[in-house]
Amino acid sequence: MLKTKIHSLAFGGFGVGRINGKICFVKGALPTEEVSFEIIKETKNYIQANVLDIYNISQYREKAVCKHYFKCGGCQLQHISYKQELFYKEQQLIEIFDKIGKIKNIKVQQTIGSKEKYFYRSTITLHNNKNYYGFFCEDNKTIINIDKCYLVDKHINKFLINNSCNNSEKKRITIKSDYNGNIWTNYIENSNFINKYKEIYLFMSTGSFSQSNIYICEKIIDTLNAWLDNEKYETIFFDIYCGIGLFSFALKEKFSLFLGIDNNKNAIDCAKKTKKEFNIYNTKFFIAEAKNKLFSIFNKYKSTNNILFVNPPRIGLEKKLISQLCGFDNINKLYYLSCNPATLARDSNILVNNGFTINKVVCFDMFPRTKFFETLVEFIK
Repeated sequence: MLKTKIHSLAFGGFGVGRINGKICFVKGALPTEEVSFEIIKETKNYIQANVLDIYNISQYREKAVCKHYFKCGGCQLQHISYKQELFYKEQQLIEIFDKIGKIKNIKVQQTIGSKEKYFYRSTITLHNNKNYYGFFCEDNKTIINIDKCYLVDKHINKFLINNSCNNSEKKRITIKSDYNGNIWTNYIENSNFINKYKEIYLFMSTGSFSQSNIYICEKIIDTLNAWLDNEKYETIFFDIYCGIGLFSFALKEKFSLFLGIDNNKNAIDCAKKTKKEFNIYNTKFFIAEAKNKLFSIFNKYKSTNNILFVNPPRIGLEKKLISQLCGFDNINKLYYLSCNPATLARDSNILVNNGFTINKVVCFDMFPRTKFFETLVEFIK
């Protein structure tokens, strides 16, 4: 029987140990535990395994609340206390910056945890297996039928119980809830509706991205407001991958002009509708690929004080775009909000090697009980 002592927790929720000099990533194991395991995959560099028995149980171990926990691919950290989850996510961020970004001893502010560790998501996507809609299992292929998810809010859970989408031909269905508990889906076509973050009302679409944890999103807004306190009002704010314009609208009192760029027409339509409906005149929005249009937009509207804010998808910044960012003059600060620490670390390495300095870093637990988290970095140049 193979055994190992677990000394840390890797990104993804795998306990990290060693056997015969080879690193082991053991699903279901926690630091300080000694475990036996079965090998799932082995290469010349590492072993991937599942835990079989635990011989000294971690004081931070908890019983998973969801019956689907070991099948569904949605959660990875239900078996650890929430306080330790926040601790390990912060440690993982530091380690990823070290190993991938080659940035040593990065100082991270205390992680901002979620108000709720369960029932916090206001948006989900269900996938069709021809018999029902459900979530992907860990293999990212098998779809499991779930009538209750501990991550999504009670309004969406009620919708899941009713399971009223099963006759649709759509490959996937997006479900969102608004601040009044109403449910919106793209069951037939994309739906537009008004949602609220703090005291900010804005239009949203089931056909575009939106932040899933409203409480944490509001904490990100608070942090940006605090970090931007000493900037001049005449500053131009370039909101890249702006989506529905949330952060531009949230900061609208700070600066004279906000310029949002996104390639999703539904999102930009929502942003323009919010601008018109709520008379927000210091914003402009462009449907465009940032890598193709940012250069011309920046040169047209730039001032002596310019701030760039990027919130890219999980793949991070495209090479052409990050090359442009590194070449821009008159940049006061660059803010990078990321849901993927690996691509953030990769891009940070490029930025740091091209004249930027990391000034502040904070981790937000946008996705409790999962391996994912959000990171905001302030770069100065």
